[in-house]
Amino acid sequence: METIFTPLIVRSYYSLLQGTSSPEALCRRAARLGYTHLALTDRDNLYGLWRFLHACRQEKIIPLIGAEITEPGSKKTAVCLAKDQTGYTNLCQIITDRHCDTGFQLLENIRNHGKGLIVLCSDIDMLLSWKNSGLEVAANLGRKPAAESRILYRQAVKHDIPAIAAPDSMLAEAAEYSLHLLLRVIAG
Repeated sequence: METIFTPLIVRSYYSLLQGTSSPEALCRRAARLGYTHLALTDRDNLYGLWRFLHACRQEKIIPLIGAEITEPGSKKTAVCLAKDQTGYTNLCQIITDRHCDTGFQLLENIRNHGKGLIVLCSDIDMLLSWKNSGLEVAANLGRKPAAESRILYRQAVKHDIPAIAAPDSMLAEAAEYSLHLLLRVIAG
């Protein structure tokens, strides 16, 4: 049986002070690695979307459209992947609200606009709330699911929530790692 790996949390240089690579470079790298699908999930934006879609077409990769949504003044985040046109429309609404609503609340906003999205998160309480609202969710165990995320995994299994290991990808080439570290230092 063939195992298919799809990077679900990928940030380009449109994620300020995080990603180092262009959407095109990320797609070229994915094609070299033999990936058939690739997500672009920049932080709180879709600025690189059209370049990403064009690069995916060039590299014959199926694009997954998404974004990582953050809650201001908190460490709460969720990655939202659009399943269909409704999901894309709702993702655009969530991002607009994130930028325009000074009282933006991640839990409420995704609960209100989550139709057509798959929501990845590492907060079990938010996952349960969204699941109970009828949204499609998955527990994101991160890069090392066996080490840091045992409690989240057990809670996800207990509540019949799929669990995934979705490491962050922020650079296309290892040579960009020093730049990534510099950006993280600047970010504080």
